[in-house]
Amino acid sequence: TLFRSSGMAWRAGGFVVVPLNEYTVGLKIGVAYDQSIAKNSGYVCRDYSDCVNAKVRFSQSKIDIPLLFSFKGPRSSFSFDIGTELDVPIKDEFRVDLEGSGVSKLDMIDKENREMLDWNIVFGFALKANQYVGMDFRFNMGLSDMYDVSQNSNLKMFKLDDLSSA
Repeated sequence: TLFRSSGMAWRAGGFVVVPLNEYTVGLKIGVAYDQSIAKNSGYVCRDYSDCVNAKVRFSQSKIDIPLLFSFKGPRSSFSFDIGTELDVPIKDEFRVDLEGSGVSKLDMIDKENREMLDWNIVFGFALKANQYVGMDFRFNMGLSDMYDVSQNSNLKMFKLDDLSSA
């Protein structure tokens, strides 16, 4: 399978910080909307002699709910965050256009190919511009196997058991 990939992802949300002591430790609780789209095109071979041109589009929307501990120095505008995040899928669609076979769509949530909740470990840092505005930089590591495509041979052909939108 040889594919050229392109895509776009964005995330928007907010959080509140609940101080656990006067200066250095806080609890960040938030919610974010996450949207990603990935497009691929290339040749897929069902066996050694049957190769076709394929266009693939994967789109995903989800709600992310992070719960983080935030650590900082008493007078610092820099903080370090670590915690967990729960992801709830809203839309998870895989669309394939195989040359000569037409377009097929698969809703990964309805077909029960996807877990209904995903867990991540999150770590990162934040910079505060003032008391109300700042920027977070976060890195997520998934703990869940998002997809189970063992029952669907068409999806196995695209190696979706390793699929991730991040």
